[in-house]
Amino acid sequence: GNGTSNVGVMMAIGYDGSIGIPFSFKALLVADGEAGVVMFDISYPFNPTLADGDDSRYNTLGMVSDLYVDAANDRIYVADGIEGLKVVKYSYYFLMGLSWSLEGKVKFDDAIISGIDRVGSEHYEIAAGNRGFIMMRIKKPSRLANNDAFDTYYNDSDNDNNYLACEYDTDGIAYSVNSVGNGGVGSEYYSIVADGENGIVVLQDDNHIPCNLELTADYNWINFGSIVTE
Repeated sequence: GNGTSNVGVMMAIGYDGSIGIPFSFKALLVADGEAGVVMFDISYPFNPTLADGDDSRYNTLGMVSDLYVDAANDRIYVADGIEGLKVVKYSYYFLMGLSWSLEGKVKFDDAIISGIDRVGSEHYEIAAGNRGFIMMRIKKPSRLANNDAFDTYYNDSDNDNNYLACEYDTDGIAYSVNSVGNGGVGSEYYSIVADGENGIVVLQDDNHIPCNLELTADYNWINFGSIVTE
């Protein structure tokens, strides 16, 4: 029906409370697995509809398992499996409908990207499968490219302030990540990682540049027979 994605497997959701010119609606954005990203109009929650028919979907070419919605800038940061991290821009104009465009992307050859969350205004936490936890700084989404996976704070090859800020190789397979913290330079942030059979990993970041990660806790749940994925 109009309230279903009809194609993919819904894996995560995000929200934009006002999209559209000159008439706006409330949008639900869904990570829809191999079917990409799909947008619903949920202005009337009891009767959700696809935002713009067949154009409601954006095919990322990967496996979308998570997303972060930057509603202020009409962007989504997409965890796209082996295709890496992608930044997708969306817009809706009356009579013209919904449009999507790929702004930037970065691929990690040795990682499957399955989770993402934002820290502050420019840093993004990434669950990177066997590689563990990655934090990227993305200052200019339109210039995000594969070389940024190798750039660092000290060696930013193209000086675009897009680079790998820090990473931590967890003992398990990182599926999902969530950021907890109250902001401000010197404040403590915590990254909570769903690490598969290894359980829950808690990393601390002191919010300095360059970032410095320390293992705070590693809750091994193997004895409970659980695999933590989200």
